[in-house]
Amino acid sequence: MDKQNIATLTFVAVIIFLVIFFDAKYNIGSTKPNLYDDFAKCLTEKNAVMYGLYYCSHCQEQKATLGDSMRFVKYVECTENSQYCIDRGANEFPTWIIGTSTKVIGFEKDKTMKELSDATGCVLPQ
Repeated sequence: MDKQNIATLTFVAVIIFLVIFFDAKYNIGSTKPNLYDDFAKCLTEKNAVMYGLYYCSHCQEQKATLGDSMRFVKYVECTENSQYCIDRGANEFPTWIIGTSTKVIGFEKDKTMKELSDATGCVLPQ
């Protein structure tokens, strides 16, 4: 083998290693259901909406708790929709509004997930 072939094989091997490493670490391309998928889908079916701010640490914590399942949750970014959020009574963050009346203001992620479960009847994963 000449030097160019060795360099090409080395490059390909490094790329394959990186793809395998990052896929294992971050589930890139994974279709495996997340622990919270059913809970998040149920929240949406019960008309629960999360109102938040991208820089809000409690919002980020709740999004992280739900992980990839956030894709099933209706989320309103209030920095981009401030009047909409104000009109709905979301003035502390995160605020979850279920339907037209129930409001859950979540500063503690575990307590908030439990309150959402109680308010909607959606079952939290164990």
